[in-house]
Amino acid sequence: MKNFTIYLYLLFFSGGFIYGQSFEGGSGTEADPWQVATPAQLNLLRNYLAVYMEESHIDKHFVLVNDIDLSSYLAEGGEGYAMWGDAGWLPIGNWTSHFQGSFDGKGFSIKGLKINRPDEEHVGLFRVIDKNTIKNIHIVDMDVLGKDKVGGLVGLIYFNGAYIENSSAKGVISGGTVGLLVGENQGTIERSYSEGTVSATSTYGGGLVGTNNYGNIFNSHSSATVNGVGSGTMGGLVGYNQNGIINYCYATGNVSGAGHVGGLIGYSWRGQIDFCFTSGDVTSTSTYCGGISGDAYTAIISNSYALGIVKAPTDLNGQFTGGIFGNTSNESTITKTYATGKITGSSSNTGGITGCNYLNSQLSYSYWDKVTTTQTKAVGAEFDTSTSTELIDLPTASMKGSGAATNMSFLDFTTIWETVEASDPDATADGYPILRGISRTAQLKAQNLLAKYNLSLTASPEAGGAVFGGGLVDAGDKVTLSATAATGYQFVSWTDATDNILSTEATYIYTMPASDVSLTANFDILTSLNDKEATIIQVWPNPFEAEILISGGTDIKQVTLVTLLGETIFKTDYSVSNIQTSHLSPGVYILKIEDNDGRISSYTLIKK
Repeated sequence: MKNFTIYLYLLFFSGGFIYGQSFEGGSGTEADPWQVATPAQLNLLRNYLAVYMEESHIDKHFVLVNDIDLSSYLAEGGEGYAMWGDAGWLPIGNWTSHFQGSFDGKGFSIKGLKINRPDEEHVGLFRVIDKNTIKNIHIVDMDVLGKDKVGGLVGLIYFNGAYIENSSAKGVISGGTVGLLVGENQGTIERSYSEGTVSATSTYGGGLVGTNNYGNIFNSHSSATVNGVGSGTMGGLVGYNQNGIINYCYATGNVSGAGHVGGLIGYSWRGQIDFCFTSGDVTSTSTYCGGISGDAYTAIISNSYALGIVKAPTDLNGQFTGGIFGNTSNESTITKTYATGKITGSSSNTGGITGCNYLNSQLSYSYWDKVTTTQTKAVGAEFDTSTSTELIDLPTASMKGSGAATNMSFLDFTTIWETVEASDPDATADGYPILRGISRTAQLKAQNLLAKYNLSLTASPEAGGAVFGGGLVDAGDKVTLSATAATGYQFVSWTDATDNILSTEATYIYTMPASDVSLTANFDILTSLNDKEATIIQVWPNPFEAEILISGGTDIKQVTLVTLLGETIFKTDYSVSNIQTSHLSPGVYILKIEDNDGRISSYTLIKK
């Protein structure tokens, strides 16, 4: 136990330099990054940490080359467990030694991240990053617990130009200032998302980010459920937005708490929100509750909308509830927004747009559905010199379909908004207006209007194997297709109705278009010259690029390579070990091998 304690001390306070291990390949440069393929190699990143306020290893580059599963590594008996025990993964870096290298996940995932450090701050796969880029990495099946600034990928993105792009986090996470992806963001997050459950034990909780502190979040979203335990500031995307900019984002999960609670942001303090929407239900048992943000202080919101239910106590003094903001103060601005979800709160401090408007705040050019929200006024209470201009209540029918462009004329339907009509190929009925800069699929799904299309799968030949994953699918959904070859067959490729090759992998993720689709899993008979030759003849690689290699077989008379149209590409009357193919166009080819008895074996090969 003494040695174990000393090791942990050195690992935590020195950055944990690991000796005697190496990466899968590479040299650490941008052109030739170090390759990370195993949990032990991922652990090596802690060898390259910077000293506080200095640049160190900023020129180092790392890349994932496959999915990594940390489950057994962190379980009892695993190498990680031997180092850290039940506390789970030790976050890379610390407050004085940040990770500054660039890390590209190449679309691969890190599965089974387990962290159980309830007394530690800056908790995540990485503790603190700055001056670097982390991109294309997906954390899945994670279970993370920390004290403060807790995120699945990063605890704290420091302000020195750090950037996260095209990354995600899925699982459960708990702590204070907590988000599934990042605990606190002082940099930039773009094209990233989260799924799962956030339990905020104090302060701030967000589906994606706990606190956005002078940070930027663009083109990102969360479907997480966010629960605040006790008082605190909870948001579907961000808990607390301090001087941060959030554009083209959305949150669809339910949010609850006892403090400032909002569908997108719990509390926006001097922050700016543009081109965003929410659809989850928002519930506060205490003070401020809003469809977009629970509270706004010198904040700006424009061209955004909220669809979810907003619910707060009806008999609580000082409670403010609104379709967009619960409370709007200190020169805040709301313009060109709308709300549709049912709103429940104190009768004197509840409105279709905001529960309270005061200290020179300005509300303008916005709408609320007077039927579905059940609200008769835009603002619950208004004080001082605050103003409300052109806040319009409309019946549901006037806000849906083609008529919305006329009835909601303060919205720009030329470049920013668009109507949703039953005649649209991907919509099942007229809907509320949606934003042009955000996924149309996500917005239609939020209104339960997204049309489903038939994904038909067949096996060719029918006896070749079985296919899985077809059925009625939402447009834009990613569907995992799988093909299992029958005995005596091998899988070759997935093709569409025009015989375009979509994938040569038996398990394939397909993005559903807004139309019915027929896909075919192609199989080929496993043939051989005879039982003896079947054990020794090998043809590889498949798919191939520069050459086809042939080994084994002592009774080969002729080798022929032809196209699917029968055009002969290569032919020889003797055995060969390789066929040069770099000059061939991508496509499907047939390799035929004939023995001295005239028997022919065929191999279907794919040229990349």
